[in-house]
Amino acid sequence: MSTLEDLAGSNLVIEAIVENLEIKKKVFSELEGLVDQECILASNTSSLSIAAISSSCNNKARVMGIHFFNPAPFMPLVEVIPAIGTDLKLIDSVVELMKKWNKTPVTAKDTPGFIVNRIARPFYGEALRIYEEGREGLPEGIAGFATIDWAMREIGGFKMGPFELMDLTGIDIAYFVAEYFYKELNKESKWVSPNLLKTMIRAGKLGRKTGGGWYDYSK
Repeated sequence: MSTLEDLAGSNLVIEAIVENLEIKKKVFSELEGLVDQECILASNTSSLSIAAISSSCNNKARVMGIHFFNPAPFMPLVEVIPAIGTDLKLIDSVVELMKKWNKTPVTAKDTPGFIVNRIARPFYGEALRIYEEGREGLPEGIAGFATIDWAMREIGGFKMGPFELMDLTGIDIAYFVAEYFYKELNKESKWVSPNLLKTMIRAGKLGRKTGGGWYDYSK
């Protein structure tokens, strides 16, 4: 499939495009005119309001969030997020579908970041601050990013370290989500994005998709 028109006969469409509310709303509005009334329209957004996305649709009852986690082939957890106006009967059917896909679904409220990304923001933020905080004789702060990733994988039991994960999902996305949290959650200081993310973005180092971020992927 290469065009939206190719999705016309679908029973379920899961959008997974750039984390930009206006672009998502445009796509959902277009999809609504292509699929039939029984088709579920879902967003894989990691942070944006499902209610805001559904505002572009006339039939809001069939719009929800279905959020997978990276690396998706290995991470079983899926957040199922109903918005105000979502037909609650659809939630049970989507939960059952996720189980058939060998996933572990949980239902979450439509709040910024839902469950996991609400917790993940401090995970990223503190990792960046550990890297930035200088100590005499330690130019890379308390620890280098490779050491932090190693510690979280080998000692913490995480599938990926915070810097590896930012490279996979996009450093620009990490920055955008942090800014969105700051705006939506009362501008609390704990959501302030470290300046280092801005520096990486200005340098064009966005992660795997640009061939380099915290690590070099050019080869």
